[in-house]
Amino acid sequence: MRRKLEIGALAAALLMSGLLVGVSYGGGGGITDPTVIELTHSDCGKDAHCWFHALRSDEGSGIGQLTQARLSQHDVDGDVVGMSHAWLTFAKGTGWMFTGVETLRNGPHTSHGSITLTGFVPRHGCYFGGDPCTFAVTGGTGAYLNVRGYATVAPDPKGFRTTLYLIP
Repeated sequence: MRRKLEIGALAAALLMSGLLVGVSYGGGGGITDPTVIELTHSDCGKDAHCWFHALRSDEGSGIGQLTQARLSQHDVDGDVVGMSHAWLTFAKGTGWMFTGVETLRNGPHTSHGSITLTGFVPRHGCYFGGDPCTFAVTGGTGAYLNVRGYATVAPDPKGFRTTLYLIP
């Protein structure tokens, strides 16, 4: 009988520790209130590095382009608060597909973490001097863990302005 009680107590202790670990891992990370972050970055060639890769068919004719960019992000005070890593892919007859990761550090208006964006850029969209583009926020890490929402990108005198509308 004593052996059964010891095994029962051990099982209960393991179950309780498992529940507490689950609660501690499930309760942290990410923003807790809707948040708006304003960022600006220059266009390719200033404080940004951009690479352009032609996409060619097997016969050698041009069928599109992949643009890869690494851009310093500035907050509303002009301080560098992170980097934007962006990929724009174009295939003939379509618009541009955009994927971006905003990697931010602690600052007066930002926290340490990353935010992932994705969406479509029309032929005359934001990166081509046109109307603002809207992208989906598909997740994040660190202070932006599991964030969602949307972002707008618009031409700006300094290059481009990104406004992130984040929802926990």
